[in-house]
Amino acid sequence: AVLCLKDAIKHIPGDSDLVSLYLQAVVANGGPTLELKEAVQALAQFEDDDLTEVNLSIARGMLADYRGETDKAVSILRAVCRESDAPLEAYIHIGELLLRSECVLEARRYLRRAMNSCADHPKIITLFAKSYLEEGPYYNPEYATQLATVAAQNCNWQNAEVLATLATSFYESGDKVGALLMARKAKEIEEQIVGRYRRSEKLDELLESLSLGTVG
Repeated sequence: AVLCLKDAIKHIPGDSDLVSLYLQAVVANGGPTLELKEAVQALAQFEDDDLTEVNLSIARGMLADYRGETDKAVSILRAVCRESDAPLEAYIHIGELLLRSECVLEARRYLRRAMNSCADHPKIITLFAKSYLEEGPYYNPEYATQLATVAAQNCNWQNAEVLATLATSFYESGDKVGALLMARKAKEIEEQIVGRYRRSEKLDELLESLSLGTVG
């Protein structure tokens, strides 16, 4: 997808939607240095304060998140989500970001809006599952396992992030065998793709611990 979008931009320069999709794809793919540099350069042709192009704002939010500028990313994506016609991607991205920031309740509010638009989306269901794996009053690994299983079914068991979440929920529920199987499957899929599933260090740690029998 990254290479196709890159080629499309060469033929249709200045198309904000293509530039936005290109940057989002690069970031989602782990941000290869050269590709990220070119995507940022393509984004630079548009004014930073131009909020009329929703897709560009989403791309800027994702870029800020990738660079570790969490507050900036949240601010940008919140502004996008205040629009009545905010795209599904905006709700997904801010939901994921807020979960990583341990803002579980706010994350769920955005994810519910996303689910109202696409109830069977594996990414949305996976993020909901993750929200039940966060420590606190809503911690419920058994329910997280149910959600993650549905997400895995909806992606035909071929998404590394989904299976990694299912592995974690199995482990948190006390099913170490299921956790090991899912973690291995997630790792296999991860190694088949060009980029790397972001934050896969947790998967590596879980897999190593389970393989050595040192978890718990």
